[in-house]
Parts: sequence; C-alpha cells; structure tokens
Amino acid sequence: MREFEGAKLFKLEENFRSTHHILQAANAIIARDPGRIPKTLFTQKGDGKKVEVLEYDYASDEADAIAAEMGRRAAEGVAWHDMAMIYRINRLWRHLKVCSPDNDFSDISGTWATLHASTAPLAR
Repeated sequence: MREFEGAKLFKLEENFRSTHHILQAANAIIARDPGRIPKTLFTQKGDGKKVEVLEYDYASDEADAIAAEMGRRAAEGVAWHDMAMIYRINRLWRHLKVCSPDNDFSDISGTWATLHASTAPLAR
C-alpha cells in the first residue's frame, strides 16, 4: 500500500475450498509473519478433518514416516489420488523417492510443493 498512494485494500478472506480446521492452521501460520497484512481466513464448508502436524529431526525419518502412513492409508482403501503432502524443502522429496523408489510420484514444484502418490502402496 505504501507504493501506491490512494490505493484501496480488499482482503480476500473467504475460502471456498478448504475446511475450517485447515484454515485455522493457515491463520496460525499467517499470524506469525510480521510482514503480512493481517487477515483471518474463513469458510462456510464446516469443520472437516483435523489437521495432523508431525515433527521430525531428520528429513529421512520424516520421509520414512510419511511413506509408511500413506501406505497404511492406501491399505485401508484410501485412493492414492486422494492423498497429498505439502512440503517446504526439496530435500524431503529426494528422501521420499529414495525410501520408495518403485512408486511413481508426481511433483508439482514451487515454494510450497505438493506431491501426489499415484500407484502401488509405499509400505509393503
């Protein structure tokens, strides 16, 4: 706003895709960024499933745990195309590929990237 004198700010706070629990997590992250314009995301979609937050000391441990969990869910009948993982560092992608070399993952790169498992179960 400082660069454009007289500009008006329109906050886009309503989210039409995500559920309340996901937006609560997003709001907690957004609130910690001192450079962001304050806003509170909201939705009409209901609570949805709770967000799972897992922490690991090493990327290899994190990749192993993710592979095992996705394999467990696939064995329970969750379709591979219905699973996704958001990761912040590219080295996690490398570790995930190493711990499950037989699986075909699609990588949608970016600052925050999403990978989708699309074939055989990871955990055997």
